[in-house]
Amino acid sequence: MGIDIVLGVGDFVYDTKSKEVGVLLRREISTTTRRASDYKLYVWCIYWTRSYFDRYTENSVINMVETGRLLLYKNN
Repeated sequence: MGIDIVLGVGDFVYDTKSKEVGVLLRREISTTTRRASDYKLYVWCIYWTRSYFDRYTENSVINMVETGRLLLYKNN
């Protein structure tokens, strides 16, 4: 969409569908060797208000922000 979205530890997200608030706790690198060449997949661990953790790929979080599913509140 032309806007660079940079996620950071401590940022908050609001899920417009479930009405939950989550905080981005950490960014992890998940490596895989499923294809002919190795590649890195960045994953965010998000803690949601209903006391559970979920992991999302960085691209999926950015896509949900771009489409309005998640509202991003920077913690800076």
